[in-house]
Amino acid sequence: MVSEPAPWSQRIMPRLRNIVRGGGRVAALPLDAVPEGEGAGLCRDLASTGRIAAARLLRTDLAQTSIQTREKGLRRADDSFAGLLLIEGLDETSLRNALWRLRSLAPGIDARAVEALPLCALRFALDRRLLPSA
Repeated sequence: MVSEPAPWSQRIMPRLRNIVRGGGRVAALPLDAVPEGEGAGLCRDLASTGRIAAARLLRTDLAQTSIQTREKGLRRADDSFAGLLLIEGLDETSLRNALWRLRSLAPGIDARAVEALPLCALRFALDRRLLPSA
């Protein structure tokens, strides 16, 4: 983590008040098939793993995704996926633990893809006035 603020941060931060910041990691796992009916339970089980903030299963709108556009023509090997499993964790270790647990919760998911999954660092900010009892 860089402790020296970027020029933009140095310029804008003095103008802001009541800032609350946080950070974590996100895993986004593309799925060839979306688990029918068990998606909510899978997300609940993953979210109950220590230091996991949330898990969501997103379904691809295949009708919209399959529309041929000029933009798609610019990309080579334009693949799609049936769904996307998003897991948000407070740190990399917690996220890796949830991904390890995913292998037993959903054995149909490719274990090698889970192990090789790159993690995204996420930082967010929330105005303190939006928090309960603020």
